[in-house]
Amino acid sequence: IQKSHESNLRIISYNVLSNGLFDQARLPAFTRLLQATQPDIIGFQEIYNYTSEQVANQLESILPSSTDQEWYHAKAGPDCHAISRYPILESAEIQGSGNGAFLIDIPDNETDLFLIVAHPPCCANDAERQIEIDLMMEFLREAKAGNGPIPLEANSPIVIIGDMNLVGFNQQLETMLTGNIFYESSYGPDFNPDWDGNSLLDSKPYVPSLPLSYTWYNEGSSFSPGKLDYIIYSGSNLILQNSYSLFTPSLPQDSLTTYNLLANDAVVASDHLPVVADFELKNLTAVSYTHLRAHET
Repeated sequence: IQKSHESNLRIISYNVLSNGLFDQARLPAFTRLLQATQPDIIGFQEIYNYTSEQVANQLESILPSSTDQEWYHAKAGPDCHAISRYPILESAEIQGSGNGAFLIDIPDNETDLFLIVAHPPCCANDAERQIEIDLMMEFLREAKAGNGPIPLEANSPIVIIGDMNLVGFNQQLETMLTGNIFYESSYGPDFNPDWDGNSLLDSKPYVPSLPLSYTWYNEGSSFSPGKLDYIIYSGSNLILQNSYSLFTPSLPQDSLTTYNLLANDAVVASDHLPVVADFELKNLTAVSYTHLRAHET
């Protein structure tokens, strides 16, 4: 559950179910889950009725900042929020989709992190979901080419996270991983999404203590547990160190005790699990983040 190395970058994707982070009945469960996982960057979905500043303040009450750090925040579309320990330099809604793109200043790294937080439509809406994913990849293709609202420097790490609702055609996942855009007449040509010409990678989070990978669980539903939430990344400059979806009912009692968790926390908080990935950045520099910030000041 904890990072294998403190320098790793921990990113969490979390659909909190209908503004759940502000539901007083569910807040204690969210508090224990977030305190156990200690994220550096979080992409929240389904927070509709609150500003990103309100979300950051709520997170501050759960995970207080140190004296030299704060929670930075931005929102795009109706419900996608990026909350980060590190400055969010740019943010933009991906037009036509309600999903968001964010540029984050990662400490000790030569280039900034490009993050997409997404929540495409659910259920049988395959065509609409494909359109939104095509739009995301069009945005990434143009950003890599230096165009659009967030032009990227070469070799900027790329991470795409969110509740993707991938319950239909596998073309949608293929588009996100390979850049194979389906509606090319509307959203342009296929492209290689990673800087080295390869596809992006799926972090494939497993449930701790179980040989299963699911991120959605609702005991009262007729649907089986499913993998709806993803953390996808550029393998050219990010090394995956750890990934999991935190399903507290699967944890042994000693782990629950160690991390101050209750067995039902994950299912009380939301029908989606917090999905966690830890990364080592390949192009770390020897220059300290403190020195960089002091120089900018």
